[in-house]
Amino acid sequence: MYNDATRKDQPTVWAATKAITQYATEYKNLQTYIDFHAHASKKGVFIFGNALPDVELQADNITFAKLVAMNCLNFDMNECNFSEKIMAVKDKNGMSRDGSSRVAL
Repeated sequence: MYNDATRKDQPTVWAATKAITQYATEYKNLQTYIDFHAHASKKGVFIFGNALPDVELQADNITFAKLVAMNCLNFDMNECNFSEKIMAVKDKNGMSRDGSSRVAL
């Protein structure tokens, strides 16, 4: 998942991934991972979620977003994205989302 280059280039993501992976392995009960952060080019509150192959888990992802939308006036369900495309898209520098904690975890 993450190699020595990632440890050097993105030490915070590397450390968080290592800690979360260890917790999930040891306790075997990690249900959800949420990465809260801002986007300079987007406004409002939304969720980028992974496209999960397990239909029930994918339904849980989308249901969580809908529950948030029902309870938060600033949440925009139309801006949410749970597609494989958003997981694989490359940014303007050619970097993929594979190195993001959301996709990696």
